[in-house]
Amino acid sequence: MSRQTPGLSPRQEAVLRVVREWIAEHGEGPSIREIGARVGLSSTSSVAYQLGRLEELGLISRTGPRWQTCREGLGGRPPLPLRQAPQGVSLFFSECVASFMP
Repeated sequence: MSRQTPGLSPRQEAVLRVVREWIAEHGEGPSIREIGARVGLSSTSSVAYQLGRLEELGLISRTGPRWQTCREGLGGRPPLPLRQAPQGVSLFFSECVASFMP
């Protein structure tokens, strides 16, 4: 089953697909080199750029400095830290902890 995300380039779609499949298969995110090998990018800088764009869009997030700690984002919405929640907006517990759950 393929999940298309509107607004992504074909390369970003490929990187996101590799991340999703790798996490499902191995339980953690792939390394930059592993992603590059699967999508045909030899430059680790190019892979890091694509991952950074996906992170900016909220499609993936990291729990640490390495990309192997990445997880799927919150359905295309960037995670909202509690300290930045607007007044009067209720956050569900699942939204607050989703990025910490494997």
